Amino acid sequence: MDEKKIKYLRKSEELLKIKPEDIKTEEEAKKIIEELRDVINYHDYLYFVVNEPIITDYQYDQLFHLLEKLEERFPQFITPTSPTQRVASDITKEFPEVKHLSPMLSLENSYNEEDLREFDKRVREILNLDTVEYAV
Repeated sequence: MDEKKIKYLRKSEELLKIKPEDIKTEEEAKKIIEELRDVINYHDYLYFVVNEPIITDYQYDQLFHLLEKLEERFPQFITPTSPTQRVASDITKEFPEVKHLSPMLSLENSYNEEDLREFDKRVREILNLDTVEYAV
């Protein structure tokens, strides 16, 4: 792993230790928000462009959610170029574009049993069914 990747991996690990409620001042929030944006942008590049991620999807989602929470608490620091305000654009051209017969809908990430139970509940309510079978 090259020095740049090691640097960003270490910075990611530092940021993953932060809880939104630990940030008390605007100055501290601004610094952490800027660091999160930089780290997330780098991870986006590694994931979408060069297809060589160095953190797990779960870790990425944690960083992204921390940024969302801090921008929610400190909206004065939201910018149009924040990862929370845009969709990735430099996606690899390795795969052809595909037209979907049904629209692709965004899915929330689920990492625990509670998330999956909530998902199942929403699906059953939408379909107005008591039970739904899933295939994985």
